[in-house]
Amino acid sequence: MTEKDNIQDIQSANITEDLDTLLKNFDETSGEGLPSAEKLAEMARKAPEPVANGNKQVEIVSHKVLPKSGEGSPGKGVYLEIKNITSAAIGKLTLQTLMFDAKEYVIDTVEKTVTDFQCDKTRILRIVTSAENADVKSYEVKITNIAVTPVAVATGDERKILPNGDVNVSGMIKNVSGIKTDASIAVTFLDTKKEEPGTVVLPVKDIEPGSVKNFSLLFRPPTGEKVKTYTIDIGETAEMTA
Repeated sequence: MTEKDNIQDIQSANITEDLDTLLKNFDETSGEGLPSAEKLAEMARKAPEPVANGNKQVEIVSHKVLPKSGEGSPGKGVYLEIKNITSAAIGKLTLQTLMFDAKEYVIDTVEKTVTDFQCDKTRILRIVTSAENADVKSYEVKITNIAVTPVAVATGDERKILPNGDVNVSGMIKNVSGIKTDASIAVTFLDTKKEEPGTVVLPVKDIEPGSVKNFSLLFRPPTGEKVKTYTIDIGETAEMTA
């Protein structure tokens, strides 16, 4: 072997050793100098593309991140416009929204219920997270439930405001169908601006034909909001696949 060959072998070995050392240092470094593999993976995380899925009954007309105070401010939730594209009214529609931050971590999961959704009409929804200091960058909205043919009616309902500000709604539900059935009572609360601070859904099971059952439910308004009125929707609940 010539002296030149020896020099090439030494250089090749040095390059291999330097690469191994570099990779070792790369794996062991954390925050200083070269970033660790875990840090690189964290740096590479980013919010997914916003998604809002409708179905054969409900069309998603438009959707976007809802800012807290104006364009460029942190996101507080999702602005969503939906349309009933069926030939009949939808008694109750439930949407589930996953909200993500800039690193693809889930900030919050929020359910929103829409009642008395008439055919060929649109609704604008503002789905807001209650998480503190949140900055919503993306989201995934999907329909989880739709209430179909009403099988019961509510009667004699009344509202009571409790000393702590909670709202109690009670009344009776009557099965007007010819078979024993399960029903859901969806009470949507409205504030002075006719916006919806929340909805409470109460399942009532095994109602005999023609019979009456009492119901009572409690709603706690968000801090600083007051309930002016409410609407009640009764229906069967049909599960929707994602």
